[in-house]
Amino acid sequence: MIKGKNINIRLVQEKDLEEYHKLYNDIENRGDHYYMGLEPESMIKKNYGETGYWNENFGRMLIVDKKDKMLGYINYFKGIPYFSSYEIGYRLFHEEIHGKGIMTEAVKLFIGYLFRSTGVNRLELRTHPNNKASQRVALKCGFIEEGKARGAVLYKDRYTDMMQFSLTRQDYYTNSQRS
Repeated sequence: MIKGKNINIRLVQEKDLEEYHKLYNDIENRGDHYYMGLEPESMIKKNYGETGYWNENFGRMLIVDKKDKMLGYINYFKGIPYFSSYEIGYRLFHEEIHGKGIMTEAVKLFIGYLFRSTGVNRLELRTHPNNKASQRVALKCGFIEEGKARGAVLYKDRYTDMMQFSLTRQDYYTNSQRS
């Protein structure tokens, strides 16, 4: 478990799977900019059983409050095979907790952990151009806006651009020294 001031992030446990399945597949709590795919319970159990949602190419942690209530998740995954990088994704499950700094704290904890525990040199984050909240999280966490990937993803029946942000190991350690 990685402990923060207001939240913790921790590995998914078998006891979490039923609640996680319900929250993950609740389309209503996804907001306007999140991927609309569903994950069947059998797939959740299979993926958990094979890797515990944690391996060299993919890892998922739950974001929980100090009483261990599930608030959302954060994950990394290997994107471009020849980059020394991981892409980060995240989501809060409850609209009433948006805008309270939870995701900023979770991302800061997560990127610190990834840079201290892996050899990866670069973390990437992509957002829908209209997802200003996620872009603010990226910037507050030290990511640099790199530009726009045009027509990159199918979103609500049409292809849309994605904004791209990155944080290198050097950026992280240079900025950590000043904090």
